[in-house]
Amino acid sequence: MQEILDPLPVGRLWGVGQATLARFERLGSGAWRTCDGCRPRCCCDTSARLGEQFLRLARGEDDRPVTPDHQAKSISHEITFPEDVAEIDVLRRVVLRQTEDVGYRLRRLDLLARTVTLKIRLGDFTTLTRAATLAEPTHLTADLWRAARDLLSTWHGGSPPPVRLIGVAASQLSRADTRQLSLFEDKRRDAQIDAAVDALRARFGPNAIRRGNPSPQSHGDTERD
Repeated sequence: MQEILDPLPVGRLWGVGQATLARFERLGSGAWRTCDGCRPRCCCDTSARLGEQFLRLARGEDDRPVTPDHQAKSISHEITFPEDVAEIDVLRRVVLRQTEDVGYRLRRLDLLARTVTLKIRLGDFTTLTRAATLAEPTHLTADLWRAARDLLSTWHGGSPPPVRLIGVAASQLSRADTRQLSLFEDKRRDAQIDAAVDALRARFGPNAIRRGNPSPQSHGDTERD
């Protein structure tokens, strides 16, 4: 097991996002880039709780229960920041990436979602949720992002308080049958973009291509890493 984990990029660890990667990079050494290199640095470079979590994951130790996607009632992605984040542009980029990941998993499993939920935990550990019900079930990233973006904008009102955790979830899941997929014909461009992005991610990994930095009203343009 360890010989498989050691050479993997540290970004493959659950919960390691862009903020944590940047923090590892500030160590000034290339060793942080792999699980093998990050293990001795995890606890000294992050909070004690997160450091211990990353250390266990880098060793292949994870006692969380496994719930197969096809049995789940929702599909979600969330991140706990090493430090509170109050910059709305940063939060918007994180929510876009989480929405991309949720959409990718929905399409991979031939599922559609009717509800999008935004989860926010503040610096004082107050947890808030905001949900939107879509007009039609969908697995298109553009539709999911539009809902998540609007929920974020409505919540923060231009000046968000410090955020410790943020996440996006899709629920009210249903199987994507032929009749439902026909609803996407008027959104052919969005479906084509998703298909192209999915193919690249399947071939080169989840971070092979991402939508660009979003404006408050944008769908997000794609960019290669």
